[in-house]
Amino acid sequence: MVNPVSKAIVSVSAWDPGYGTNLDFKDFGDSDSVEIDDSVEYIARDWRGIETALPSDPLDIFFIDGIQRIEARLEIFGENDVVPRSALLGAVGAGVVHWDRRLMKSRFKELLHRRLVVLPVGVTPETLGSLDSSLLPFEIRHSKGSDFTDLQDAMQKQMSELEVSLAKSIDYEPGSLVIADGRVRRDHPVFVVGYIKSNERQYLSGKPAEVVPEIKLGQRTPIFRIEGSFPRFSWYIRVGDISGGHGWQGIARLEVSAELSMDEVASYAAMTTEYLPIAAPPLHLDPRAPQNLIPIGALERELRRGLGDAELVNRKLREAVYMR
Repeated sequence: MVNPVSKAIVSVSAWDPGYGTNLDFKDFGDSDSVEIDDSVEYIARDWRGIETALPSDPLDIFFIDGIQRIEARLEIFGENDVVPRSALLGAVGAGVVHWDRRLMKSRFKELLHRRLVVLPVGVTPETLGSLDSSLLPFEIRHSKGSDFTDLQDAMQKQMSELEVSLAKSIDYEPGSLVIADGRVRRDHPVFVVGYIKSNERQYLSGKPAEVVPEIKLGQRTPIFRIEGSFPRFSWYIRVGDISGGHGWQGIARLEVSAELSMDEVASYAAMTTEYLPIAAPPLHLDPRAPQNLIPIGALERELRRGLGDAELVNRKLREAVYMR
């Protein structure tokens, strides 16, 4: 008897385990449940890999990404407190890479950084007392709760706001392709395309789900619609092949606002299918290859450099606390 388990494909993920995995399928919870319409371009039984001709050649491609770094967990023990409460010191950054297709060159266009102390709900800035911000300048923000995850969410929100502000501030030529690393958000300009390099949700089922791991370089899946509080159109592309890997490795998902027309969405889908694989790194160059595109990886490294040395920041923080 043939053991059915022996037919399984066993492979080692190309992603460095420190980054988790590019595959993390989860069931939808109550807070993020959505409805999927997989028939907006093709009905389910007709799904297949699509090779599309470019309606136009984007002369400018922009990549937007952000980073965050938790640098210290502060403990605040007020005179009326029974136990100390936690706050976070951290830094966020966001930037833009401009890929000029005319000159075939890329450059950093904007780089923003912000150091923050996130306070839990109910803790006022005065609680920090005479913490010497001249030694380590920071801005104060508040979280919606007092749990550690609430503090982390507040830090994440600050990074997202930087990314969105950059997306709104750049002067784009008509026909440009603007890629934001991560999901597209309601406050993004409508022309921004979200690039999701980790497949964290199983959006499709049946025949459409079977098509995704079968698509080749230069192909995309049909477009589908994600309903919910912020409706979006989405599609999958293959950005790179991994020798010996399974079909889901090398797959990325793209999404845009559902405010766009189907013609506009198809145009963006064609451009991403054509150009994003060109920017995919080889496996030896990036631990998250091939999905972590070269411009995004370079931007992340430059943004981290701008945050300063983490050990030096920690020493300055301890000095600032000691000088109180």
